[in-house]
Amino acid sequence: LADSLAAYEALLWHFERYREALPLAQRVVEIRSRVLPPDDRALASAHYLLAEAHRTLGNFAQAEALHRKAISIWRLQGDRYASDIAASLHYLGAMRWNLGDLPGARRLIAQALELRERTQGANSEAVASELNTLGLLSDALKEDRAAMALFDRAQAIWEQSLGESHPNVARTLTNKARLLSGAGEQGQARHYLEEALQIRTQAFGADHYLVARSLADLARLDVITGDYSRAEDLFGRALAIQRKDPEARGPELAASLDDAHHFEDLPAEAPPAPADEPWSLSAPEAGRDETALPAVAAVNADVPDDGASLTD
Repeated sequence: LADSLAAYEALLWHFERYREALPLAQRVVEIRSRVLPPDDRALASAHYLLAEAHRTLGNFAQAEALHRKAISIWRLQGDRYASDIAASLHYLGAMRWNLGDLPGARRLIAQALELRERTQGANSEAVASELNTLGLLSDALKEDRAAMALFDRAQAIWEQSLGESHPNVARTLTNKARLLSGAGEQGQARHYLEEALQIRTQAFGADHYLVARSLADLARLDVITGDYSRAEDLFGRALAIQRKDPEARGPELAASLDDAHHFEDLPAEAPPAPADEPWSLSAPEAGRDETALPAVAAVNADVPDDGASLTD
């Protein structure tokens, strides 16, 4: 019965019906707690999936307790389930970040990174993803030099393992551009953003929402430097993609493109925007280049689960 419920739960996860999946996940935990040994991986996995259902719905207190329970079960087997432990550590860090506890988030992601480096190798794709996440955290903590070093390490691993034209490389290029723009180095920032745009266009086609996001990032940079004519053209191209595929654009792109809707409000003689103006981050290349921890597959398949960015 528990296995059948878990299969249906996984199907609901696939279709992002998390609220419906929650009671099924709870029932699976109850059944497996009664019939399985306390160190059984399936019991830990049940706690993990229930934790993820709660986390996705914003129930962070319940999710944190369940993730820690899953970790305690997995650790009874030493490093045998290290990648599963790292997955839970990663999501615990994500919740700490969502709650505004950036130092706490960094501690947890650093633990996930150390575990992955020790068990999966220092140059694994999972390590690169945790490095990218730590870079984002360092950026949020205004530690620009540390953030750039982490992005550089992540990019080097992804280039070596996936190739220089892989969309994950575009993620780090965009994150590095964001740092450089904040430091006033707009020329190098534009170079990185143009590289990211080229990679995404080649990988996904000209009408993909991540291409639109790169166009919007370039437009934001042009607003910062006062090139409003070019910014208007880029925003227009991004909006055209959005209109073709409104369901695929994601909330981050919607936020970026909101600037385009108000673009006409910018006075022609307006001074350049501050160099630290917020702009969009590189997003996970969901379903295509994603090195993310699949909420279901990470604990139900004997394959590497590759770590994820928290806010990309």
